[in-house]
Amino acid sequence: MPTKLSYSPKKGLVEESGGQFEVNGAPIAQDQHTDATYKGALYDGTMTLAGSSTLDGKYFIIYDKDGTSYGIWWDVDDSGTTAPTPADDADVTFEVTTVAGGNNASASAGATATALNGNATIGAKFEVVRSGTSLKIYVLECGPLTTASVNNGDAGIGFTLTDGAGSALPAIGASQVALVTAGDVTSVAAELAQPGGSVAGQRRLVHVTTAASNGSIVLTGNFSDSGTHSHTKLTFGGATNDEYAQLVWTGTAWLVVSEDGTTAS
Repeated sequence: MPTKLSYSPKKGLVEESGGQFEVNGAPIAQDQHTDATYKGALYDGTMTLAGSSTLDGKYFIIYDKDGTSYGIWWDVDDSGTTAPTPADDADVTFEVTTVAGGNNASASAGATATALNGNATIGAKFEVVRSGTSLKIYVLECGPLTTASVNNGDAGIGFTLTDGAGSALPAIGASQVALVTAGDVTSVAAELAQPGGSVAGQRRLVHVTTAASNGSIVLTGNFSDSGTHSHTKLTFGGATNDEYAQLVWTGTAWLVVSEDGTTAS
């Protein structure tokens, strides 16, 4: 059983029974959390059609971590081609109008990647990395997809899906968390939700180890570096950096007490 503490003016806090120390039901020494690798899903595809009429009106559908569907389709030369029904029925639809009729497959892939990364809605959930005719679409939020499927539609690009691994950071019972990024390119910043604390005064050390692979880690949540500066993201560089942030839960936000190499936004 956990140790029970009582208070008296003469003795202060005293131990009543064996086990770990608690104050008002909250453990003073919290359990440690082992090292873990967190990553998001990856849609890995190759453009097979050139930017001619064979690509016009084609589509594919991808999903973010929470299962929201994104119907992506091509209107070559921005000629007014209407959205195909499957893509048009997605939760979010996006028309790629920047592919020219004379583009080859590589140029079509490049124009598609630029258009997707340039869209605020899609760019907040995915990052597209293009190499030649290859398109890698990374789901930025870490963890397994709610909808783990591939919908290549009748598109000029075929995708395979690697589902994300790892789980959300625990809110209770983890005073130290060591993170390892799982992106395979430096431009991908994987996002991991940091839940609020359980009690005011709860402490947490978040540590990105030197064993991290390429790519940054962004903790999303409520953060503060003083009483007046609020942030929703805390970024760790990953890759070759050995970075940390010491956090204390104020009841409404994680106060960044000290840090090395992180940035808040």
